[in-house]
Amino acid sequence: MSDIETIVDDVVAPVAKTSKTAKPKANPDERVNIIIASTEKDQSDVFVGVNGVTFLIKRDEVVAVPRYIYEHLINTKTTVFDPKTGAERLIASYPVSMA
Repeated sequence: MSDIETIVDDVVAPVAKTSKTAKPKANPDERVNIIIASTEKDQSDVFVGVNGVTFLIKRDEVVAVPRYIYEHLINTKTTVFDPKTGAERLIASYPVSMA
């Protein structure tokens, strides 16, 4: 019986160690300061909605938004086509940066 207990102890110990090193979940209330720059084609405010929470963000001003809104903005892409070659590529939809 002591051999079985030793094997179980060896298996359980590494699992306990890995759970302690897991990254904590992001704080949904954490805010970051961002700026969305105007472009030649678009100077209007930017409407952003994530999971029913919406924001109307002014361009060219520092604004504080939840981190998940910033992450949504940097991950939003637009497909553009080269009219000469017909090739497509993804570009950032908004020129956003942390302030």
